[in-house]
Order: sequence, then structure tokens, then C-alpha cells
Amino acid sequence: MNAGKCDSCKYTGPLYEFRNDLAEPEIRFNLCPACMRKAYTCIAIFIRTPAGREALAKKAAKQN
Repeated sequence: MNAGKCDSCKYTGPLYEFRNDLAEPEIRFNLCPACMRKAYTCIAIFIRTPAGREALAKKAAKQN
């Protein structure tokens, strides 16, 4: 955990590093706790969609 300004809402305080390697190009943000919770919720919803399953399959294929 580091400190600074949230890349999403500009909150100043403790931040978490968020990384989405399913996106092309990879997404990286420093997010406050509230924005991090929203980001994980969005990822959880995304991986349940057909596009999310396709992204997971592509990532698995790259690793093999």
C-alpha cells in the first residue's frame, strides 16, 4: 500500500495498486479503498460475461 492521490476520484490518502491484465493493453491504477472495491466488483461481473470468459481463455492460451 502506498499514499498519494487516487487515479479515479482524486482522494488523497492510502492507495492500493490495481492491475487488470485481462485488458489489452493492461490497465494499472493506484486506487483508494472505495474505488478498489468498485474495480473488483466490475471485474467479478466482467468474468461472468461471454467476453470475460473469452479473455480468460486467451490468457490461459498465452500461458501454455
